[in-house]
Amino acid sequence: GPKPKPLASRSHQPRGPIQRIRRSYSKARKIQVLLFLLHHRVAVDGTAQSQFRPPTQLEASRYWKIPEATISQWWLKRDEILQLPSTARRAQPATWTCMWPAMEEELFDIFLAERQKGRLIRRGWFRTQARELFVKHYSTSANIFVFSTGWFNGFLKRWGISCRALTKISSCLPDEYKKLVVNWLRFNRCNSQPRNYFERSQIISDIGRFRFSNILNLDETPIPFEYLDGRTYDLKGSKTISGKTDRSGWDKRQATLILYIFADGIARIKPKIIFHGKSGDRGVIRQKEQHHWHPGVTVEFNETAYNNEELFLRFIDEELIPALQKAPGTISDNTRESLLLMDVAGFHTTPEVLQKLHSASITTSLIPSGCTGLLQPLDTAVNKPFKQYLREYTDAYTLRKQSTIQKWSTSDKRIMVTHVVGEAWAIFQQEKKELITKAFRDVGVTLPIDGSQDQDIHIKGFDNITVGDWNS
Repeated sequence: GPKPKPLASRSHQPRGPIQRIRRSYSKARKIQVLLFLLHHRVAVDGTAQSQFRPPTQLEASRYWKIPEATISQWWLKRDEILQLPSTARRAQPATWTCMWPAMEEELFDIFLAERQKGRLIRRGWFRTQARELFVKHYSTSANIFVFSTGWFNGFLKRWGISCRALTKISSCLPDEYKKLVVNWLRFNRCNSQPRNYFERSQIISDIGRFRFSNILNLDETPIPFEYLDGRTYDLKGSKTISGKTDRSGWDKRQATLILYIFADGIARIKPKIIFHGKSGDRGVIRQKEQHHWHPGVTVEFNETAYNNEELFLRFIDEELIPALQKAPGTISDNTRESLLLMDVAGFHTTPEVLQKLHSASITTSLIPSGCTGLLQPLDTAVNKPFKQYLREYTDAYTLRKQSTIQKWSTSDKRIMVTHVVGEAWAIFQQEKKELITKAFRDVGVTLPIDGSQDQDIHIKGFDNITVGDWNS
């Protein structure tokens, strides 16, 4: 670029007194001070005629409220300051020369290869590899290379490496992931193709024989009675930050929430909440509390508060199949062909469950173990923002009830959870409909079956995945 304009050629604009002392100075402020030293004039007292002189560095220090030693250093390095980038506050330090470039380059290549395999790498791995490579490249004793902290930090900086927190832990390696992901996408694409002339004549969109209203995903997630994450807003400088909980353990899992989302973004099945309850107590609890529950949810009980085969079979008969029935007056079966995305939990894959789903014309697309965070629409797009809704609605509910409930009981909390989930899910469905539909599209489930829009597949960690046209 063009050379910086010399100080002597720059105009000096006087300014008012400095009001706030700074401890860090931008390039612009440094130039202002240098121009002050160069162009400003101070009247000389005790002379018959008016005379003026340049200010001293001490006078500049008092005027700008900057230490005199700092201004002195700026004056000595004024040419370097003019060369600084506009946003820089100090000259860039001299870079260290790499003493063993061949070793570092191969070490970096090995590092990339091991990370690509999913290996967890710590400082000890670098030490072992570096010493072996040092002997290999320089044919001398490994004792000469001491693997100092200074060298290691420099190596990390030179090659853009940092110690990062894990965001996903799995027993599958990245290469295995890709194979699982592609096979799952191909399974869905293959099963979306019409199987005969009649099915081909019934297709109303380019996504195949499954309609948006008959593609769904379900998933179980734990929920607490209280949302405590160890953080709260408080006054700055406070030494002790305390918090109150209604009962110990209520911030842990107290129930299981099951959500059901459809590819068209329309809610057809109510969220289900499974609470703790012994077999002899379930009827008593339901009789006592049911009229207080929110009508927008269904409630079940078992001793573990987890879903199981018994509850899942009942859900298929009483909720899933009715939600997928065809509209009145249509021909063929009383149910449309449907696609159900779910994980491989044990109670999802029992012979009785799979047979019941098959007999209801529901194709089960089982998401491979370890891949739910990549392929399950509820995990990729819905669960995290919805839990934020749950936090906010829980706070609002407890605020409304604080004048009527002095000490919360387990029954009060169960009732609260039904209202929080029901209200939050109703609003979430309205406000986040596009988010839900996009979640199915991102994992390729609702893309055209001819493969023409496979570039719209967005799966974290994978680029340019192509499923192709299975219409053959």
